[in-house]
Amino acid sequence: METLPDKTVERLSQYRRSLNNQLAKGKKHIFSHEIANLLHITPVQVRRDIMLIGYSGTLRKGYDIKELVHLIGVILDTDEGQKIAVIGMGNIGKGFIHYLYEKRSKLKIVAAFDIIP
Repeated sequence: METLPDKTVERLSQYRRSLNNQLAKGKKHIFSHEIANLLHITPVQVRRDIMLIGYSGTLRKGYDIKELVHLIGVILDTDEGQKIAVIGMGNIGKGFIHYLYEKRSKLKIVAAFDIIP
């Protein structure tokens, strides 16, 4: 696959989050205009981004949400995971780290910073 534009990669992450929310609500298919409404962008932009990753939907049903989430995961997630740094180790920072350990095993915390030593 060719290198995707940075802005497309950013939007893919947003698409995945929104699509997972729709899956949690029991929805199985979605149209580009519905995704666009969720993210306040144009349906043309959604279709272009999804075309760049080589996926297409159907005219009657739109995109299969599970398949699209899986494909986005293949593109965004690496086998070795992604290294991150957490800035701010107050209650929110600690809660964020706890969340990452439980739900996002592919994200590895390599540094944490706070204003108070």
